[in-house]
This record gives sequence, structure tokens and C-alpha cells, in this order.
Amino acid sequence: MQLPGKIRKAFNDELFGIINPEGGKDNEIKYDPKKAMHIVFDRIIAITEINEIEKEIETILDRLGTVNTFLIKAYSIEELVIGVKHYLIAWSTLKDLMINLINVCFDLGIHETDLSHGIVMRNKKVKNSNIPKIIKSHQKSIDVQYTDKQRNDAIHRGKLLDDEINKFRARYNKLFSRKYGLLNPEPISDDEFKEEQKKLNFELKELAESKKKEYSEHYIKTMELNINIVKELAKVTADEILSNRI
Repeated sequence: MQLPGKIRKAFNDELFGIINPEGGKDNEIKYDPKKAMHIVFDRIIAITEINEIEKEIETILDRLGTVNTFLIKAYSIEELVIGVKHYLIAWSTLKDLMINLINVCFDLGIHETDLSHGIVMRNKKVKNSNIPKIIKSHQKSIDVQYTDKQRNDAIHRGKLLDDEINKFRARYNKLFSRKYGLLNPEPISDDEFKEEQKKLNFELKELAESKKKEYSEHYIKTMELNINIVKELAKVTADEILSNRI
């Protein structure tokens, strides 16, 4: 069983802070628990899916660029490329799941196969809420459009829009070509290869740690946006629950 993620905790804290303040003293507003459960059931399911992708992203970032070994922490340029691609795909999935949660909380009734950011954001209920304002206030810091482009290139073109990683990868491949390339008439010596590989491995460690920091900060900013969104959705849910007072 997974521990509650940040989104689930933010939703629960905001919701129960409104519908059950200070632990629900006798003089507080009461509501119908059965109707409340009926209201939140689909929202809990949607939040559970978000909770799962949260854990996946955290695992991706924790392992970014590293090789699974029991002895030492080793780095691999291939694992770094794969890890960044996986992060971009998981980030996009998280964004889609948040759109679905908005759909569910506002009871828009849009089937998951027809869901898109544009369709949901153009809905009158959503447009008249604080959701667009919240997204706009965070959009620049996350650079949503560029991250979407990174994801699309990774999936559809197999390319990574990261100049630092691409340049290092080209240098790494060039070294191996100078040593093992079939069309290289004068391969470098073993000693020269080992010396240059040692230097590149040191640079790779720094690059991997730098990228881990960069994408972790991007994820933190993304979660700040998502937490603000989910708090607003909890308020929408609370209003619906309290309209069914006893």
C-alpha cells in the first residue's frame, strides 16, 4: 500500500479543513456522510492515479543517470538519456491526470478518450473558476509549452532537446569510435582511451547530478502548481458536500 502523495494530502487537508473544521465539534455544520462519499468516490480514484505517477516520477529522478549496482554509485550516459525521456513522459502523464481530476471535480462528463487541456479549460465551469488564474501564475516558471515540445520530440522523434546531454553524448561516442570504430585506421592506445574515459566519467557524474537538480526543481515547481489546483478543487468538492447538509 502506497503512502499518500502530496496531491492526496493537499486535497484531504483542504477538504476536511472546510467540511470538518477542528475535528467536527457538535456545533459545526453537519453533512450527509453517504452523499459525501458518493461525491468524492470518483475523485478519490482520480487522485489515487495521480499518487501513483508521483511515486514513479520521484523514483525516476532519484535514479537519474545511475546504473543499478550493489557496490558503488555508477553513472551511464545511456541511463541519463533514458531517465530524462522517462521523466518527460511521466510529467506529461501527470499533467493529463490533473486535467482528468479537474474534469471529475467539476463533473464535466468528458470521456477520458476525449479529454484534452484545451477542451477542459474552455469549459464554462472551469473558465469561471480560479483554475485558469492559478495555471497562468505558474506557467512561466514551469515553461509548459517547451516541456510539452521536449516530450513530443522524445516520443515521436526519439530525440532529446537537451544540448548539454547531447553534446556530452557526442563526445562519449566519438571516444569509443576513435578506439573501436571499424573505419578508424589508427585507433588510440589503451592507455589514452582509459585516460580520456576517466575524464569523461568524472564529467558525466557532474552532468548527471546537475540534470537531477534541474529536473527535480522543475518537478517541484510543477507540484506547487498542482497543489494549488487541487486545493481549489477541494473547495469545489466541499461546496458540493455542504449543499447536502443534514
